[in-house]
Amino acid sequence: MFDRLVDPGCCAFGQIGLGLSIAMLKIGEFSRLSQVTIKTLHHYDELGLIKPAHIDPVTNYRFYTVEQLPRIHRIMALKEMGLSLEQIGIMLEKELSTEEMRGM
Repeated sequence: MFDRLVDPGCCAFGQIGLGLSIAMLKIGEFSRLSQVTIKTLHHYDELGLIKPAHIDPVTNYRFYTVEQLPRIHRIMALKEMGLSLEQIGIMLEKELSTEEMRGM
């Protein structure tokens, strides 16, 4: 499904256990797919809102996975609703449902 959206040269593959591997998107590719700037991704990492799935120990290059797209989209949606990044962090940490969020 996403193989048509992702440049084949963009990815690395990381081990996730049991001999399975998962495509790792370079930060620039993840930025393009999520429509969030690289600078913002760095900032959200510093705040703990979304961490890279892997950071290369030699180059410090950050990699994300397609599975992280829903989280960044949720962050952006909550931000558009007017919540502060601190509030968003609390909501993500507590994994509040949509109904619980509406009650806030």
